[in-house]
Amino acid sequence: MLNDTEELQKDFDFFLAQRLLKKLLDEGMITSGEFDKITEKNRQTFSPYLSDIMPKTT
Repeated sequence: MLNDTEELQKDFDFFLAQRLLKKLLDEGMITSGEFDKITEKNRQTFSPYLSDIMPKTT
């Protein structure tokens, strides 16, 4: 079981990864399909606390 600090770090890491991913999408460097696939992978990797209630992509 993770402590609060570890949970917050995972959420922050997810946020940063998604922010970078959104920038790549906005600049046309990736497609929306790629964005969705990477977002799903980020959710699995970082397991953010609120991932269960986040909207699904696709």
